[in-house]
Amino acid sequence: MKRNIHDALVASWRWGTWCRMWSVSLQTILLFSTVVVAAQAQDIPPGKDPKAVPLGRKVADPEPIGPYEYFRFNLAWLATVALLWPLNIPLAALAYKIRQGHAPIRMEPQEFWLRCTFATLFLELVTIGAVALDYFLAEEADLPAGVVHIVVFVGYGAVAWWLFFIMFALEDPFQGLSMFFIYLYLPMMVLFLVNKMFGWWNPLLNLALVWLKTTS
Repeated sequence: MKRNIHDALVASWRWGTWCRMWSVSLQTILLFSTVVVAAQAQDIPPGKDPKAVPLGRKVADPEPIGPYEYFRFNLAWLATVALLWPLNIPLAALAYKIRQGHAPIRMEPQEFWLRCTFATLFLELVTIGAVALDYFLAEEADLPAGVVHIVVFVGYGAVAWWLFFIMFALEDPFQGLSMFFIYLYLPMMVLFLVNKMFGWWNPLLNLALVWLKTTS
């Protein structure tokens, strides 16, 4: 009886610690992504042609970013990272290893890299579909662009979460969520800092923003 109570208390404590860690992690990621899109809005005019903005040049009198533009710029950033296939295959391997921590990878090397390859490839196809759906609903169907960006962003995250959970045969669905954040937002953080210094990523961001209707 005492053994069962002790095990239940330990499990409860571990679950509470895990939830607190995830809460802090999600808040940090959301805060950073807010800073990223707000700062990026100062550098790129929404929907501007990629050739119209020279590398690293800021636009005079930029329009302030609104709540809907937050999701639009987030989609643009995520798309530029997800569409780097096959260059982002090692990023999936890194995300899996970070999520595993000190635990060994319980797969043969060939199987592991095969899963990384197809997970990133399938996510690229999902990303193309998400951007195309966003464009169709906002431009062709003329639905409110802000609402479309939110729905597509949430749906895209849910599909990517499920995709990583299935492709890497994870034990817990939340492990797929952690891989999604690590795989996309970790390189996004690095690219944002590099882009702020040199502006190398602006053309790719503009290519994505052209397909995402501005809300301002």
